[in-house]
Amino acid sequence: MIVTKLMGGLGNQMFQYALGRRLAHERGVPLKLDLSWFQDAREMGVDTIREYALDGWHIRASIATAEDLSRFPANVGLLARLRLASSPLVRERGFGFDTSVLRAPPRVHLTGYWQSEKYFKSVREMLLDEFTLVAGPCSHAAALVKQVRNRPAVAVHVRRGDYVKDARTNEFHGLCPLEYYQEAARRIAKRVADPSFFVFSDEPEWVRDNLKLGWPTTYVTHDGGCTPHQDMWLMSQCSHHIIANSSFSWWAAWLCRNDARFVIAPALWFADSKVDSRDLIPDGWVRI
Repeated sequence: MIVTKLMGGLGNQMFQYALGRRLAHERGVPLKLDLSWFQDAREMGVDTIREYALDGWHIRASIATAEDLSRFPANVGLLARLRLASSPLVRERGFGFDTSVLRAPPRVHLTGYWQSEKYFKSVREMLLDEFTLVAGPCSHAAALVKQVRNRPAVAVHVRRGDYVKDARTNEFHGLCPLEYYQEAARRIAKRVADPSFFVFSDEPEWVRDNLKLGWPTTYVTHDGGCTPHQDMWLMSQCSHHIIANSSFSWWAAWLCRNDARFVIAPALWFADSKVDSRDLIPDGWVRI
């Protein structure tokens, strides 16, 4: 049994699931999801906007029960520091790819963010099949997808929200400047004939007023019926991508099935340039 602890928003949960799916598949054991972080966060009054979000995809995992979790030793901190090969507890030691995690035993509890495709690239086709919509696209997304499939569409993700409003989040993550998107659009236009840009943001009105790309641009808004999964799915249907320093648009670009896609990512993923994020961006994506 592989148990992976889910934390954070949709994109983070997808990273955590993806590693668990690979290990469970290779070892021929069930995958279970530890949701205790969400309950703990609510009780502590921390990050209460986050909820379990993978039920919008066709995933193959069940929720870990209290009995399942009781099978793992309580002294997580000690065992994680020891990092014994036979230990059933594996905790992420840093942001970079850790190849030793892939040698985890068939009964293990995973705690971390695992933000590198190196943890799960070998099961890409499986994940592409599982990260598909359970409910199908809403009418709004279904109408827009016809547009993005009929032209060289470029998904642009502008992450604002808590990156702007929460001082601690802003200090840690930073914010992609408008100049980043404008330069990325210029680079796309050099490689893609007649591109059309579709801008997705948690603050669409601000983006419409402030971000001018110089090419045909659609600022995607919501009619209230779209879920984050449908947004991500719609973004993944675009041919090319300009992503923010956000796991949400990272996954939208990764789920794109266009083998010739051109993906631009920010060179600085975190405000602290000392954080080594070299394993986060897949080979072939361009950082500026």
